[in-house]
Amino acid sequence: MSVETGIVAMASEVLGITAEKVTTNCRVVPEIDGYYIWNPARGGRSMLVSKSGERLVATSAVAFSTHLCDFVAGKRN
Repeated sequence: MSVETGIVAMASEVLGITAEKVTTNCRVVPEIDGYYIWNPARGGRSMLVSKSGERLVATSAVAFSTHLCDFVAGKRN
């Protein structure tokens, strides 16, 4: 999977993981025309980010389905 360089850099900084981890811990989310990226460490955060750069970051306590519903509803941070 090819993630845009700007998104990799942003996710690396926001989530506190390496660019390599960003590309490893990433999946495409067609519903938002973007990606779900997560930090696999205990207490890590995750990020939904559209290809246009809109993002929503959540703690590990937030389920993916809730995170996605919030993003689709327009929540951003």
